[in-house]
Amino acid sequence: MNFIDKKISVKRAMAILAKNGIQVDDTEASVILDFLYIIAKNHSKQEAKQNASYLKENSNHEKMA
Repeated sequence: MNFIDKKISVKRAMAILAKNGIQVDDTEASVILDFLYIIAKNHSKQEAKQNASYLKENSNHEKMA
């Protein structure tokens, strides 16, 4: 997958992982970043869905009729 809004470079990810004792090459770091971006994307979708249902439940639209 190709993410346009990547804010962490592969080299930066490698440095962060190395700082925590995990040695990876460019390809492995790229796969890890893609995985984390997918998780973050799905998490934000789930959060938006929960917010939408909360707003719908608390709407005054139906109560006014």
